[in-house]
Amino acid sequence: MAGGLNQALEQVWALLSGLAGDGHVRSDRGDASIDLADARIALDDARAAADQLVTALNRAHSATSPLAWQA
Repeated sequence: MAGGLNQALEQVWALLSGLAGDGHVRSDRGDASIDLADARIALDDARAAADQLVTALNRAHSATSPLAWQA
């Protein structure tokens, strides 16, 4: 599931930018382009964090895969 986060976050951005490009986005603060730029940065940060999560989970998997139950 963690491996799909990167793609999902990129799809969120694709949707937002597509809607903005079609003129369907406004901001309660006035300039939607500022909020869109902030969203892009935050989504990029989230994608980097997702990459780190996947890397850590892969390391955990590698470390635990040789372990087995011993009675």
